[in-house]
Amino acid sequence: MNFTIASVDDISREVHYGIVQDGNKYLVVAHSDKNGRNVSRRFDELTEAYKVFEKIVYWIVFGLYADKDRMDF
Repeated sequence: MNFTIASVDDISREVHYGIVQDGNKYLVVAHSDKNGRNVSRRFDELTEAYKVFEKIVYWIVFGLYADKDRMDF
């Protein structure tokens, strides 16, 4: 089963981020509406995925880093 646990949209940059449960694994996903780029990282534990997601949300709130750098992270 695959479902979204949490998501956040960086509206000004048209990029969507989320944590998705995929079976017994967790993905941090990003999708850019501007260039169609999709990226994801797979984690065994929800806490590991959350740490990455939390850092990305922090960067969005404080306007840190470019889209490409966030998505590469």
